[in-house]
Amino acid sequence: MNLQEWVTLAGAVVAGATGIWNLVLQMRGKRDGFILGSGTVSPAICRETMLHVISKSDHPITLSDWGFIEVNGRFSSIVFDAEADPQFGEDVVTHGSSTLATRGQQFETGYIRRDDIIGVFAKTVMEKRPHVSFDSSAPLWRRSWIRVRLWLRPHYLAW
Repeated sequence: MNLQEWVTLAGAVVAGATGIWNLVLQMRGKRDGFILGSGTVSPAICRETMLHVISKSDHPITLSDWGFIEVNGRFSSIVFDAEADPQFGEDVVTHGSSTLATRGQQFETGYIRRDDIIGVFAKTVMEKRPHVSFDSSAPLWRRSWIRVRLWLRPHYLAW
């Protein structure tokens, strides 16, 4: 092979790699990204146990489910409990909309709980598994156990 063929081959390889990298970046940009945490975004004194979601996406995202992770590892869905019991729905405090239209938009919700929690979860309509965020007091082995359970079995409310 002469020099011209080597340069052509190198150019084709670089163009192919650039195309694949561009495709990966495009696919990652379309994923629903959000920050999830327990408590409120702004410091506020409230009796309710709260969770917050902040959008990191440039496109609108809609949350389909959210709630708390109990000490025993069970997922307690606020949406499911509010639909099952209308009285419970009246006790839920919500700030913002579950449809986050722009980057930085926030959603907070919660209610007065008797039991402690070790984390929170939220799921968008485009996802099979929820995102989880754990309290710093939750043991590492329990966090890992819950993450492995979610990975093996995405039906998180059936536990």
